[in-house]
Amino acid sequence: MATTDKQLERDQGFLDDHLDEWLSSHLGEFVVLRDGNVLGFYPTYESAYLAALSTYGAQSGFLLAPIVPPRPQSLSISWDAGLLGG
Repeated sequence: MATTDKQLERDQGFLDDHLDEWLSSHLGEFVVLRDGNVLGFYPTYESAYLAALSTYGAQSGFLLAPIVPPRPQSLSISWDAGLLGG
């Protein structure tokens, strides 16, 4: 079954909803999510990816994300690109 944009949006929302909780217990680990369910937390990207492939297969979708504090959003693309200076 192919991953849909809606499925990824739901899983991203699930991640966002639980990130604060997971930061205290899984900081620096990687989580695998699918359909709002946690497959597990893993110490490396590779171990998370291999677990997801083993469970869901290569043709199925899943969300693999690091458990890290959110990065602040810049004010503008120009600021990120270094086009605005001080």
